[in-house]
Amino acid sequence: AGILHEPKKGLSVLTAIVFIAGELAGSGVLALPDALADMARCWLMLEERWPEYRSPTRNPFASIGYRSNGQWMSYVCSAVMQVTFFGGAVVYLLLCSELVESLTHTFLGKVTFCDWILIIALLLIPLSWLGSPADFWPLAVGAIGTTILGLVLLMIEVGIDAPTHISHATYEAPTFSSFFLGFGTVVFAFGGAAAFPTFQNDMKDKTKFPIAVIF
Repeated sequence: AGILHEPKKGLSVLTAIVFIAGELAGSGVLALPDALADMARCWLMLEERWPEYRSPTRNPFASIGYRSNGQWMSYVCSAVMQVTFFGGAVVYLLLCSELVESLTHTFLGKVTFCDWILIIALLLIPLSWLGSPADFWPLAVGAIGTTILGLVLLMIEVGIDAPTHISHATYEAPTFSSFFLGFGTVVFAFGGAAAFPTFQNDMKDKTKFPIAVIF
């Protein structure tokens, strides 16, 4: 019964689905099978054995590390998670700034790419003050909505350009540099998995996390 403890404020299965989809649409898609097999059970085991984790926890990822291998593993998990999120944030910040600059340069020509990095970063800082996903669930809806819109527009553009731009694909031989750039992209795809325990910890019924991942 303790495992099924439901806080007054938490994520529903539908909201958890939206969060996971919004996170994985950009990164972490390769980690889905392992997340389903391991992370859901990991957190439920923690709640069963240590009742203090049945309430909202600030850093679930580090808590799993702590209970599995001690304080040193908690530090390792926290460090890995922080480095991963920092690197991901830098990539997305640069990408957003480049896209906004390309969209606005005709009427905001004096605002450069570097200026947009600072502007967007300042706009995003207040969002980092929110405690957990349960406090900013509308952002997850916006994330998945913009992703779907982007995919629809991309497919429309491909359909329009395909008849006149289709050609035989050619591939260059891989180099030392291109291999590690590609490998870095593959590793980056695992980034979203670090947020999964937080989503599960915020759910009203944490046992339904696998259902959210399946969807």
